[in-house]
Amino acid sequence: MGNPFSKIDHNHQCKKRKKSDAFESIVSESSQHIIAINTNYFLPNDENEILRLQLQHYLVRFAWESNFSSPMIQRLTEGAKVLDVGILELATDYPVSSFVGIDITPMYPTVVKPKNVKFQIENILDELSSPNDTYDFVHIRFLSTAFTTDQWVNTVIPELIRVCRPGGFIEFMESDSKLINAGPTIEYITESLTSFMATKGMQGNIAPYLPSYLTQTKKLSGIHCENKSIPTGKWGGKLGDLGEQVMKLTFEVGKIPLSSYLKITHEKYDTLARSATRELNEYRPLLPTCRIWAEKL
Repeated sequence: MGNPFSKIDHNHQCKKRKKSDAFESIVSESSQHIIAINTNYFLPNDENEILRLQLQHYLVRFAWESNFSSPMIQRLTEGAKVLDVGILELATDYPVSSFVGIDITPMYPTVVKPKNVKFQIENILDELSSPNDTYDFVHIRFLSTAFTTDQWVNTVIPELIRVCRPGGFIEFMESDSKLINAGPTIEYITESLTSFMATKGMQGNIAPYLPSYLTQTKKLSGIHCENKSIPTGKWGGKLGDLGEQVMKLTFEVGKIPLSSYLKITHEKYDTLARSATRELNEYRPLLPTCRIWAEKL
């Protein structure tokens, strides 16, 4: 299986970071995103899902050696307004800046949080409550499983641009639903996920299309993207071990919607998930991830 991000490299002159001794990354979708895909299969916000989200956060940070790629460090240090998802660490790193985190479910902590953080339950498809030109930095990641292609083009991207100030930056981070060098069981599961998403009007690999969607708005400049493929097994060292844990939890998260879509029992799906987990170290698959960012005109 080839690298689906190669098209981005060619058409949009994206650059790849040099491989370093530090961690690389892997991503997966969260439960609220699966809910958005198919409201018939609600996944519980249980301890395993919370753990998966926490592991995913650290995995991405280690992989990219940062939480974002946009040139925002100076402004965040001096004080900026940020709209973000998964913001606690950023808020701690930049105490002078203010952060607003949104989600469609109450997944954020309500007791312990930095003083410069505000949480809001909102659905971007219903229009955000923030006025025009509110934020210096809009940071969104891993929502390919939340929106249809039509929603990305006609609602999500325009709404993010609306609330971003001129001269501010918008950044996306996404992953492919398919792994590179996947074994047969992993390929079956990820192909099934892609097909399942297609029935909902969604793209399992949204990243290659985001630059063109952003360009079409004619409201952004300097569209950049970077790619990073990450190990998903113990063979990949500490990061690979963490990636394996995230993938195992990801297989578990997919049980309800995929069992229904494939018309198999949960027990049969569990058998597939165990086989897929073994393949993480047998075939040494990689998961492509991509960051895309641009400045608002």
